[in-house]
Amino acid sequence: MKTKTQKVCIIGVLTLLSSLYGCGGGSDGKDTEPQAVTDTEGDDGTGTGTGTDTGDDTGTDTETPTSPELVFENQLLVSAVDPNLCIGSANNEDVALVDCNNSDSSQRWSYNKSASALSHVQSDKCIARSNSQLVLQECDDSAPQAWSFSDNIFSQNGASFDINVSQMTLIVYQTHGGANQQWIVPSLARESISEDYVSEFPFPSWDTNTYETEQAMDVINRRTPIEEDLPFPRDVSEFPGEVGDSQARVSKQITFNRYFHEDPTLDTLKRKHWISTGTYAPAGEIIEIDVTAEHDVEELFAIINVHTDVLALSSANVTSSELVKRYPGVSKKVRLQNGNNKLRSQYGGQIVIASERSEDVDVTLSIANAVETTHFKLGRDKYVDWLAMREKSAPWGVLEGEHVYLDLSKEELQKIEDPEELLKTFDHTVELVRDLAGFEEGATGVHKMPTLKERFVSDVQITAGFAHAGYPVMTGPGWNLFSVDTAKNNGWGNWHETGHNYQQFCLWSRPFGTESSVNLFSLYVQETIGQTSRIIEENRYASAISRLNDNFSFATDANVWDKLVFLMQIKHALTDTGWDMFRQLNRRFRELDTQQQQAICATDQASFDKTFELLSEITGYDLTQHFQTWGVDVSEQSYKKVADMALPQPPIDISSVNPAN
Repeated sequence: MKTKTQKVCIIGVLTLLSSLYGCGGGSDGKDTEPQAVTDTEGDDGTGTGTGTDTGDDTGTDTETPTSPELVFENQLLVSAVDPNLCIGSANNEDVALVDCNNSDSSQRWSYNKSASALSHVQSDKCIARSNSQLVLQECDDSAPQAWSFSDNIFSQNGASFDINVSQMTLIVYQTHGGANQQWIVPSLARESISEDYVSEFPFPSWDTNTYETEQAMDVINRRTPIEEDLPFPRDVSEFPGEVGDSQARVSKQITFNRYFHEDPTLDTLKRKHWISTGTYAPAGEIIEIDVTAEHDVEELFAIINVHTDVLALSSANVTSSELVKRYPGVSKKVRLQNGNNKLRSQYGGQIVIASERSEDVDVTLSIANAVETTHFKLGRDKYVDWLAMREKSAPWGVLEGEHVYLDLSKEELQKIEDPEELLKTFDHTVELVRDLAGFEEGATGVHKMPTLKERFVSDVQITAGFAHAGYPVMTGPGWNLFSVDTAKNNGWGNWHETGHNYQQFCLWSRPFGTESSVNLFSLYVQETIGQTSRIIEENRYASAISRLNDNFSFATDANVWDKLVFLMQIKHALTDTGWDMFRQLNRRFRELDTQQQQAICATDQASFDKTFELLSEITGYDLTQHFQTWGVDVSEQSYKKVADMALPQPPIDISSVNPAN
């Protein structure tokens, strides 16, 4: 894509010096498949709304500092990892991530170079470090209030402002220079804008100037008042796609209920209550959303564009391809309030409503000046209407099943002959994964079935992997979400990514290999639909068994497939329990109270111990020999605890089981 825009010659607006994340989950040393990755859109901001594009297009100050020591004055601090997020303070004491809102004075900051002080305009207090947190204090030139500002990073004694991406919170963390430690100041970005820059994609991953320019223009557009023209119109002809002037702008009313139920277990990925509207916002145009409710609508948002991955120069798929193939961040999130809300997206995209508060109430919305796009809903829409429906699609549309959404380009939608069969195939996968996770239809306790749907989104470039889990599950080119044949006969990837969203990470899934234990779900789906086990076909059992020796260590010697074999050998050896062993394991961990779960999550040792004890109880056999043969780090106290249960020994040597024989 090429577009004539203004050139930004900014030094260090977004210099990505290392990895995108500084505080993410650890990798399992020997695992070779991509780790589960979650989106980083920062969807629990706490900014106050005004009803008119409260997320972004609410104005940019361009004041020039009156003193050479004043680097910037009365400015927002916009996150480089998610331009929907800014630094603010709700009570003039705490410092937190909030939804960017230029009309909210609690998000305004000034930086004085001589004092190294970052001051809060509303309270006239300064940001200070308190251990790993940031607080506001009366300005006193003390060391905790002294911050250097360079390359868009605020640092102090080797630590910097940092977004903890697993919790989307603002903390202080060891300086690494990643995008989640960088903050864009709109006035500084605007100062260097000239007239001759042309956006062109893809561009090389080493071209930091182009990346910095694109990010600077993105932020300036987001900060521009909605009544003003965008300073930098974006060429979306290649991605996400153009909406022609001749395509009718429509109004549409939708009503939905805000109730949802999610698994409360510690350290599990959470789905989101995203409601597809079947509408699309044209790039650069103002749409209106009228909210009608007899109660407050707190935690209600509009999302324009479901492509939530924000590409950094350090993103795995950027470094591996050596290219940035699309605009780095195209999704926009805006807090809604009762009444009229005006929004604009510089890129355009599907309009989705996100309800982050669960309550049994209905909300009615009217969306105006959007275009209609494909939204095929299983049970509502008919196969006979599909051909006409897919032809009238905007650049992107969605299929909705009982348990899943599939967001696809118009080109991909036109390849689908039978949307009902495709959705039913994905729905069945989700049902099987939830079954092995131990949830029950009709249950009322901790095993109550989650109500929210999985969402798979096709994209031209994602941050990491062929696909990655989270909400949404993001998929790259070649994933073929549109293919019934792939979903039915080569669906390992879909089963795998869905499984990630149901793992009990710190309780047992991560210590036993995030990318290993997740494939229990894949194998369960594969076996249930009548396919041959992948790890049998690939001779993984024989390979793993051949590696065992007296000094074998599960933590350091077992690779991603070995760890899966270790778990599956118990299932094959103890056929009376079989798959139900893992179902009951998930349930037993889920039944623990929060304090017990936290104690287990504190160390891998605690996880190994508890998993060993529970599996022995569930199967009715003392599994000591199997765990010792594989060198799992179980404590002597735990071995004694199981010995005191006086359970029988397994009928066979579990560690030698090879179902391929």
